[in-house]
Amino acid sequence: MEHYGLPAAALTFALSNASGLARVVASLGGYMIFTTGILLSEALGYNIGSLEDAAALIVFFDLGSCYTVWTLRAHINLRFLLAMTLPWMICELIGTRVLIVNSESPWMKRSFGILLFVVLVVDAFEQYRRNRHASSTGSDTSPQKAQALGHPTFAGRELEDAPTTPPAEPAEANAEDDASERARVLQKRPAPVGFDVSRPRDLAKAIALGATGGLLKGMYTVPMPALTMFILFSGIDKDTWRANAVLNAVAGLTTKAYYLFVLENRFDERRIPQYIATVLGVICATPLGNFIARRINKETFKDFVRAMTFTGACSMLAAGTAAAVWAVLSAFSCSCAVAFCRFRARAPSPTSQQSGEGGSQMASGSAPVREEAPTASV
Repeated sequence: MEHYGLPAAALTFALSNASGLARVVASLGGYMIFTTGILLSEALGYNIGSLEDAAALIVFFDLGSCYTVWTLRAHINLRFLLAMTLPWMICELIGTRVLIVNSESPWMKRSFGILLFVVLVVDAFEQYRRNRHASSTGSDTSPQKAQALGHPTFAGRELEDAPTTPPAEPAEANAEDDASERARVLQKRPAPVGFDVSRPRDLAKAIALGATGGLLKGMYTVPMPALTMFILFSGIDKDTWRANAVLNAVAGLTTKAYYLFVLENRFDERRIPQYIATVLGVICATPLGNFIARRINKETFKDFVRAMTFTGACSMLAAGTAAAVWAVLSAFSCSCAVAFCRFRARAPSPTSQQSGEGGSQMASGSAPVREEAPTASV
């Protein structure tokens, strides 16, 4: 039995608020949380709508996201948006055709779950490779490398015991040695960091995101694998991603509204309180989501994306079974707990901050200030 009125609107508001929080923080997982919440309400015996009704509610969910776009307007990159949106629209039509042909097959959703797990495995392998590379490069702390880069070197007690005047050496030989050492260390310049769509390589990444994201959106209605791969490996700034991804989702609002409410006649007057609650839920979640996003670093942001991806993978693998909703809740709880533990592990402790301040004083060469003993006056 489906429910209407204020109780259903209150539950829809809470569901829209949680989904809007995920969209504002990461621009990922909002649709998945909203759809899972509707299925969960049906499993708990308080049905607030079917999946067909969820499509109409999502239109109003995107309508409330217009306020999110307004709050993030300073981070919108029109070149990146066009490079992503144009191939997205074309490939989404191709994916929709594939979905129509294979809509009855349960392996469509299961293959989507397998694809999400493949993304997580690739990300885990990439993290392992980066950590191993960082440990190998961090072990090279020779004094010659530090001197070549112009950094001060310390040798512990030897600094105190060393004579104040160095032994006489030819100045020309020292200059040649320093120049050769600096040339050897700086021979390999680091690759450009971050994401800039004006670079051809990053422009190709944006176009690939639009093509794969649109294809997956048409085939599975959720483009999560393409979005996850782009967030984890492109190096894009989280605020730039949030602004342009939400705007890309809102861009198709009028088309979806015309198709559902005019051509398919899906507008239900009994659900008007739920429509209003959906819009208000996203609007109320936007300030809190922006507050959280400003206070998390890039690695915590990626952990949140991994949690959403793992939840989506479990959701699709359990599609069509009786335990689908509970599998999603378990996966979401476990993945969020792991992300929170990683966040706490990265947070600096007070003792490390004090030691870091002491180390910075030693590195700068400033000796600790000693208090002078008070002198007795006659």
